[in-house]
Amino acid sequence: PRFPGGQRLDVDVCVLEVAGSAEATKEVQGGKMAMATSKVARVGIVGSGPAGFYAADQLLQLLGGAVQVDIYEKLPTPFGLVRSGVAPDHPDTKSCVHKFDSVAKDERVRFFGNVHVGRVLPIQALQDGYHALVLAYGAEDDRRLGVPGEDMANVHAAREFVWWYNGHADYRRLPVRLDAVQDVTIFGQGNVAVDCARVLLKPWQSLQNTDIAQHALDVLQDSRVSRVHLVGRRGPAHASFTPKELRELLQLEGVSVHLRQEDLQLTPADEAILRSNRIRRRAYETLSKVVQERSEHDRGRSKQLHIHFYRSPTAFTGSDGRVQEVRTEINTVQGDPPRAVGTGAYETIPCGMALRSIGYLARPLDGIPFDMRRGVVPNEHGRVLSDGVPVPGLYVCGWLRRGPSGIIGTNLTDAQEVASCLAHDFSHGRLLVPSTESDVIPSMLQSHGVRAVDYSGWQRIDVEEQHRGRTRGKPREKLVEVAEMLHVAGLS
Repeated sequence: PRFPGGQRLDVDVCVLEVAGSAEATKEVQGGKMAMATSKVARVGIVGSGPAGFYAADQLLQLLGGAVQVDIYEKLPTPFGLVRSGVAPDHPDTKSCVHKFDSVAKDERVRFFGNVHVGRVLPIQALQDGYHALVLAYGAEDDRRLGVPGEDMANVHAAREFVWWYNGHADYRRLPVRLDAVQDVTIFGQGNVAVDCARVLLKPWQSLQNTDIAQHALDVLQDSRVSRVHLVGRRGPAHASFTPKELRELLQLEGVSVHLRQEDLQLTPADEAILRSNRIRRRAYETLSKVVQERSEHDRGRSKQLHIHFYRSPTAFTGSDGRVQEVRTEINTVQGDPPRAVGTGAYETIPCGMALRSIGYLARPLDGIPFDMRRGVVPNEHGRVLSDGVPVPGLYVCGWLRRGPSGIIGTNLTDAQEVASCLAHDFSHGRLLVPSTESDVIPSMLQSHGVRAVDYSGWQRIDVEEQHRGRTRGKPREKLVEVAEMLHVAGLS
């Protein structure tokens, strides 16, 4: 089918048989299935990160004038991971914000910031206002190491540390102390771990003209960190960092790189992995080159990066409630799929602060199916499943759909499939009939005590942040207090 003002829809992957006639109105999951004669699909998207905005963009392209989209965000500020997750010294990665900005300014789109769906606003109340909901709120929790001492002071999730230095309102007061810390140990060897290591090892002056939060820059200015340990439980063939980010870390000015030569030895299974995975092969080659050349370049460097493979933490220890070292067990890798197996030999790594970067986890919403083991909403092509059966009018996109993997652009491919399925279901009368009118939604939010920030409110915040940044030679100085954001947005 072709929708008004939209493009032709290719939905081969989204064809779904639904019991009964598509033309018949039918009670399903407490609501009514919409008739195929509905002229405009009203869609609510929960989450304003890349997954949410790409989903909105794809729906606008597919359905043209036959769609209205409302985007909900728990913070007063949009853009999710782009704002709070991308490292401040990687501004080019944030360029997708320009696209998202144009989506938000489209007359078919409304933005509702400062709306915490699932806490102050039940998901069921939101469903009453839409033909369909797309869940795209990402993963805001972390996998734990599960070892003694993990709750000591200065042991944090890498996500918390990243949100702290990026000025996320929920983590502006994370108790990060680096003035008496020389060694930081990071568990995990993906790009988030690499970002953390780079921020800790770079001269603070190289960050002062970025959009890093000022409270973080002040702490980094007083930092005494001279050694960062990047620890992985398996070998280099299994590390998740990408070559570009790895090279940037290994080439930091004034930082020597330390790596055991024996850790680079490959088993036949490792060689098979590298043959089949170009990215991991290039990362391995980058590491090998560093080991071969390091003796010429390491002299006189004041900071050190230690990359440890085949190590798993077993306990944090310290005094006065603060971590001082971590005991690790030396592993071998066995089996198919390969897994780390302890050898019974141990070593201790000094550790004045520890960051765990071993995976993100999504949080379930009441009333929404959730796979606790995988940390995702069960789905088929983005259609949410309950006991294996699609839930009409409910979709999922991004990390919440597939798990925390891929890059920002991966969410575009994800959104294309989800939007195609939703558009197909709309054209076949398989969505729910809203029980409230679209213009009632703002008053509904007010009845739940919500002071929603619209996109013009965000634009006022944006202007203020850029103004404050100019006084410091930065692209922006992020507001980190919700109350101040609401005041600037005109809601005080």
